[in-house]
Amino acid sequence: MLVQNIELIRYGNIFAVNSAIGDKVGSLTLFQTALDSGRHSIYQHDLPESGNVEVNVSTIDAFWVAKDQPKIDLIKVDVEGAERDVLRGMTTLLGKSPSTKLIMEFTPALLQSAKVPPSDMIQELISYGYNLSSIDEKQGVIPIEQLNVQDLVTELLREDRSINLYCVKA
Repeated sequence: MLVQNIELIRYGNIFAVNSAIGDKVGSLTLFQTALDSGRHSIYQHDLPESGNVEVNVSTIDAFWVAKDQPKIDLIKVDVEGAERDVLRGMTTLLGKSPSTKLIMEFTPALLQSAKVPPSDMIQELISYGYNLSSIDEKQGVIPIEQLNVQDLVTELLREDRSINLYCVKA
């Protein structure tokens, strides 16, 4: 479906790559949920599974270098708990492309089941020089410093939901 949509809109700068993205190049097991295809993950979460499959995995850095380091304005990351892996696989790009913005899904429950403390994920993004904001459907973009991160994590865990973080270099 993605390939068909790319062909339909005829943009020359969109590439469909049959690969997972993480912090290394190789292969990994993708755990498939019985719920829907949007929740498959390289981490086993407490969801009903329909099976698993070995998939190729690469890094954004490897992809970026292979494409001759094009300018990238925005990267959207929604990888069901593997956000830290993806972040660690794009450190070269982030270091050489200070204007690249990120929109990263932040789901504390999935991060925890991937053995990543949610507050550590926030701190890691900040350590890369990003200013973080929460994208709120009703209130718009809210700078993270206006929020109590621990209260936010607690609320998201209690309500079993996620938010998107908008990350811009300072």
